[in-house]
Amino acid sequence: MDSTIGVTMQFDYVLVGRSMPILRAKENYLCDSANKYLGEPWYDACRQANIPVKKCPIPKGFYQLKNFKFDSEKMGVKSLPFGMITSKSVIFNNRNQDILACIIAEVDNIEK
Repeated sequence: MDSTIGVTMQFDYVLVGRSMPILRAKENYLCDSANKYLGEPWYDACRQANIPVKKCPIPKGFYQLKNFKFDSEKMGVKSLPFGMITSKSVIFNNRNQDILACIIAEVDNIEK
């Protein structure tokens, strides 16, 4: 996750078959965007995987998370609505705009 890797993110709240935008963003530096948008849950994941917290770029290596619970209540963004949320993230190379990964997820955000 160095300065050549960027991300576009799209998060939508799905209600009665309609999608309503929550977040749209394009960041040219994936590492900084993880710190900016994911906040404390990202730092928790880094600590568990022995990745230096808030350090960009992340050093090359093999990192592993096991049984990690992502606590969205600790995020640095406003609270997410309860219900179905869809997300699409595209990881790309800044140098040539090649797509390196596409992550599509549906999350059912439920009250505790």
